[in-house]
Amino acid sequence: MTEFYRWQGDDLILNCPLQPKASNDSIVGLHGDSLKIRITAPPIESKANAHLKWVSGETVQRSKKRHQHYQR
Repeated sequence: MTEFYRWQGDDLILNCPLQPKASNDSIVGLHGDSLKIRITAPPIESKANAHLKWVSGETVQRSKKRHQHYQR
């Protein structure tokens, strides 16, 4: 079984099928060798890709804040 992520230099590459036009933004979880993600944006004119970047950025920021909170 391969991993759902890999590092390419400083970049994190994710294998993640998207479900566009979902009712909410969420990381569903592992689905085989992928990380399934639902996003509310439609799959037209790169809107889903742009929204995925925003959702993943927000997720990382929340994780960093939680981590900083526990270190205090």
